[in-house]
Amino acid sequence: MLSIIKAALKKTIIFKWYLKYRFKKTVQAVCKYEGHMFVKTNMDSSQSKQGEEARLVAIYHVIEKGLTMPNRRLGFGQDTVLVLVSKLRAFKSAWNASQSEAYQHAVAVLKEYRDLHSCHQYELREDVVVALKELLQEEEICASQQINMTPNVFWSAGMSHFAEFSASRHCCRHYSEEEVPLELIKNAIELANNAPSACNRQPCKVYCVTEQQKMEKLLAIQGGNRGFGHLANKVLVLTCDRRAFMPNEMLSVHVNGGIYLMNLCYALHYHHIAHCILTWVPTPANDVITHDLLGIDHAEAIIAVLSIGFPPKEFLLASSPRKSVEDTLILVK
Repeated sequence: MLSIIKAALKKTIIFKWYLKYRFKKTVQAVCKYEGHMFVKTNMDSSQSKQGEEARLVAIYHVIEKGLTMPNRRLGFGQDTVLVLVSKLRAFKSAWNASQSEAYQHAVAVLKEYRDLHSCHQYELREDVVVALKELLQEEEICASQQINMTPNVFWSAGMSHFAEFSASRHCCRHYSEEEVPLELIKNAIELANNAPSACNRQPCKVYCVTEQQKMEKLLAIQGGNRGFGHLANKVLVLTCDRRAFMPNEMLSVHVNGGIYLMNLCYALHYHHIAHCILTWVPTPANDVITHDLLGIDHAEAIIAVLSIGFPPKEFLLASSPRKSVEDTLILVK
């Protein structure tokens, strides 16, 4: 009798309302906790070595990208250089800069930036020249060197052991006019589908944008592809379906999407398709516009956008050094 009553209650409007209420409260609790922790730790991150190192990397990588850009424009990023110099001085006054790989490479990038413009006899702004001179004369650090590359070398580790293959993958911002066949993209997606997912739910999809006007609108909304996005042969949009997860698993949408994204990058590299990950952080309004533009179900969260194409005969890659194992591995005893 009790089981009959329970079954009957589950069919009532009140029970459905209760489930919806519980769903909402669980999601709100997750959002509240994560939002609180992000604000609490991020607001104070400028007072931590880890937070400031992350900012140094983000800023120097902007300059690195400028150094490797197709049809590189001399005089680029001078305001960014001044910001980086200021950040480096503040960092050095607060922490031991000689033990910071982020600090060391940031200085090396600035030296490469200065040397490039000096080599081409390009006159930087006076305030930039002074700032660079004052900082760099204090540092005995060699200039960085972005990577000169050819397709043969870029793809040469395709059949090597995984350590070499993984190290050979880089984001590429140089694309030729050669068409990337849809069949090759399908092969890459088939390989990417080996990515692990929560309980094998496989919630990810890849939208391949080929129509020129839609690509242009999408890249304009994304906003972080200036100088090379227009060269892309096609654009991929990776999504993860929110409906595959329970309320307490809300953050798993981006975790699973991130796992798939890495596998997709390896799959593209294996199939000799150059690509660059474009971070997806639009306004809510632009996110809605993009879903409608590409016919993506609004239940699917957009994880990332990737520009793809075949590289030209010669191109540049950002050096982008990786952290050491000592900086990454923490033993818990």
